[in-house]
Amino acid sequence: MAILALFADLREVVAISTFASLFYYGLANISALRMKIDSRLYPKAVPAAGLLSCLVLMSFVKASTLGIGAVCLLIGAIYYMVRNGPRKALFFAR
Repeated sequence: MAILALFADLREVVAISTFASLFYYGLANISALRMKIDSRLYPKAVPAAGLLSCLVLMSFVKASTLGIGAVCLLIGAIYYMVRNGPRKALFFAR
């Protein structure tokens, strides 16, 4: 985010940070939905509502911000794959 602050307006940096936070919490809710029944603390409705709220809030973010955020996530994913190899990059592998 510090690098973005050098090249973008501060309002845009805050919007990208908001996108990143919502994306992170959305992934956390997806992870909670995928948990086994005996490992859950709450019923599936709680993370489902959390995921839905993240998606609704993300719909209020400008399209240009979504694009910049997606590019930042893609750059991070490519860096992760280069650094750790493609076998570890399979996020959804069990």
